[in-house]
Amino acid sequence: MTAFIFMIESFTTSNFYLAAFLNASGFEMARIEKLVIDGKSTFVFYESPELQKMAAAFLMENKVSVDVHRFIEKIKRLKSALYDG
Repeated sequence: MTAFIFMIESFTTSNFYLAAFLNASGFEMARIEKLVIDGKSTFVFYESPELQKMAAAFLMENKVSVDVHRFIEKIKRLKSALYDG
C-alpha cells in the first residue's frame, strides 16, 4: 500500500491586523503558532493567489475594502484566541 503525503502551501504573517483583514475577507486561517521564547504569534493561512494579492494590497496601503463589523469581529476573535486560548 502506498501512502501519499500532500503538502499544503501556507502563508504566514505576524501582522495582527493583516491577519484580521485576511480573515474578515474570507480567507481561512489554518492555525496560530505561538512562540514560547518571545511570546510572539504567527498567523498561518492556506495559501492562494487571491490571498497573496489581498495581502500585498493591504501592506502597500492600496485601497482595500472589508465589512467593518466583520473586521471588528475578527479582531475580537483573534484577541480571544491569543489571550484566552
